[in-house]
Amino acid sequence: MFFDSILASKLGRELKSEGELVQRFEDMTPELILWASDDVLNLYIEFWRMARSNTSESPNNSIRLFGQLLLAIRKDLGHQNNKIDEVSILGTFVNDIENLSR
Repeated sequence: MFFDSILASKLGRELKSEGELVQRFEDMTPELILWASDDVLNLYIEFWRMARSNTSESPNNSIRLFGQLLLAIRKDLGHQNNKIDEVSILGTFVNDIENLSR
């Protein structure tokens, strides 16, 4: 779901509407509550909270949080993540990731 949304325009696919994205998040939430580790679930909750809020938080915060979520999922899958950080993993699909403030 995440990659489909992020990469849609790069792959020439139609972007999902806000309503469709919200529905996909809601559909995914029960499974994450049951199956995700505490680390993944906490990051997902924070990411979802940030996505739903109407505050003007820095987009860099949500991008960095998404990178942390990806790393937590990789850790759950058994990867060590010793040689990769959120900026590196985000750089695979985010242009100009090096401009993301650390």
